[in-house]
Amino acid sequence: MHRLTGLTRWGFLGENLLYLMSKPKAFDTWTPEQHEAWKKKQAENSCKYYAANREKIAEKKRKYRAANREKNVERASKYYAANREKILERVSKYRAANREKFAERICKYYAANREKIAEKKRKFNAANREKIAEKKRKYRAANLKQGAESRRNYRAANRQQAAADQFFIMAGAAEQISKITQTKETK
Repeated sequence: MHRLTGLTRWGFLGENLLYLMSKPKAFDTWTPEQHEAWKKKQAENSCKYYAANREKIAEKKRKYRAANREKNVERASKYYAANREKILERVSKYRAANREKFAERICKYYAANREKIAEKKRKFNAANREKIAEKKRKYRAANLKQGAESRRNYRAANRQQAAADQFFIMAGAAEQISKITQTKETK
């Protein structure tokens, strides 16, 4: 099933192979039980056919999609527009059920496409410089206390880091001095 449109694996054909096969002439005169039996038999036959001809069917679907690209895109966008909430709910449920799988997929994608993503970000930032600056201004104006708090925390962390660095520098210097004095005393 497509992750956004919810269409089946048969793509934009929209129906299973079962319904693409022609019905017998007397189909309309049959009882509902006969309809169900025929549908079940056709489903089994279509599954067997699909299993035996996977490559052939895949090639046929690829050709169909290539020949009807605009039509398929239009159909998918109409379906998405009409069923947006339903699709988003289905996707969110699927993601919630497969969190690890999605996290792994995202990590793999970012690892494989680091340069591509960086280039996209650069282009977006260059094209929307004013919009981004305006968003930042609005956010900072709305969150003055948060900004002041984060700056205080940053300065405190920097002071602590500087003190730690100074301590290690002094410790290193003291160690060197003790080594020098030990070498002088041994001579």
